[in-house]
Amino acid sequence: MRSVTGSASEAKRALDLGCYFSINAEMMKSTKHRALVASLPVERLLTETHGPFVEREGKPIRPSDVVDTVQEIALLRGLTGEAAAAQILYNLSTLLVTHFSLTIEHASYSSCLKRNGTRLSSSRAP
Repeated sequence: MRSVTGSASEAKRALDLGCYFSINAEMMKSTKHRALVASLPVERLLTETHGPFVEREGKPIRPSDVVDTVQEIALLRGLTGEAAAAQILYNLSTLLVTHFSLTIEHASYSSCLKRNGTRLSSSRAP
């Protein structure tokens, strides 16, 4: 979920559906949103900049500014910045592998068959 700012019960429903939560610097400025982020499992947190729509010191936030959000998450969760960054990268890799591997495998299989002149039918797809 991008920029999760709903209630704890909405977040719980999203967790039950297997969602991950994208956190940005603006969210971390709000006491309510910080409490929500603190209540989410660290294994489901991702980061985003929300740029170029969010500005800092009159300039659009850039992807490299996500480091600040990682630091805020680390402070909030009692982690080092390095541990928070490692967890967030792990979360991203887990999301990509778990949720997109079937699509990637299917696309690779389809591509291979097309290169070999074989037609893909639904009965042959993995």
